[in-house]
Formats: sequence, C-alpha cells, structure tokens
Amino acid sequence: MDADQHIMVSAYADDSGKTVVVAINYQAQEQQLKLKGIGTAKTYRSYSTTATPDDNLKAQPVQKIKDDSVSLPPRSITTLVIDGTN
Repeated sequence: MDADQHIMVSAYADDSGKTVVVAINYQAQEQQLKLKGIGTAKTYRSYSTTATPDDNLKAQPVQKIKDDSVSLPPRSITTLVIDGTN
C-alpha cells in the first residue's frame, strides 16, 4: 500500500437518483470524505465495518451531509446510501 493512500472509494448510481458509495479508511484516525457530484442530496444512511464487532454493518440513523463531506470511522469500510442525487 502506498504511504499516501488514506481512503479508497467506489461509487455506483442508478436511474432513480440513488447513489451508493463504498469507502475504505486505512488510517487509524477518522477521515473526512468530500462528496462531489451528488447534486442536491442532503442526507445519507451509513453502514460501517470496523474492529468493533458489535457495530459491524449496523445501520446508522439518517444523517445530514455537512459541507459536502462525511466522516469515516478509523480503519473502516463504510457504505453510504445517498438518495436524491439527480
């Protein structure tokens, strides 16, 4: 792994306006992921897998997108489901 590689991201969109983003945070601290191309979307739901087994893939409450970015937990794989991105 390259030393400058902090986050890996993959995103998928469908015709209904839903976007799913999968982000891997390799760092031992929380990282901010800047979202671009999400149109007028204001909220998202997230599911994370971390070193804490009780939290794995547990749906988090719907959250607001602030400053076009979201927080990724340390050393995690996070799936974001963003509605209304058309």
